[in-house]
Amino acid sequence: MPLSPEEDVRLPGILIPLQRPAPLQSMAKTYLVAVVTTIAAGLLAIAGVLMANPDGGNALPLIFVVGFTGTTLTSVLAYLKAQETHLSVNSRLDEMVRNARLVAHAEGLAQGQIKGARAANLRTDEIRKRRRHK
Repeated sequence: MPLSPEEDVRLPGILIPLQRPAPLQSMAKTYLVAVVTTIAAGLLAIAGVLMANPDGGNALPLIFVVGFTGTTLTSVLAYLKAQETHLSVNSRLDEMVRNARLVAHAEGLAQGQIKGARAANLRTDEIRKRRRHK
């Protein structure tokens, strides 16, 4: 019985869903949304600081806002990259486990065939011996 790469060896007929990493366009869109959202929040914060104190003396709050926006953006991008790497590694591990399962099943079938052939050869030898003795 040939097995497709998606079929579970222990439960024939049950399909295992393949987990593929998100397509490149989807990940690029996620990065773009994260960058634009973080920069927009930073610009809104800068506008809020400038409106709160229009007379001046905004240097220190503006430095805090810019620093916070920069570190937040870096953290969000690092998180997204870590998640992308996790999905990629996880899908490859799933494929490796599936392949290992298929190989083990094929090895078991081969060993079973070898044992069956040996048992058949022994039976044939016994039958031949009986015929010779008659």
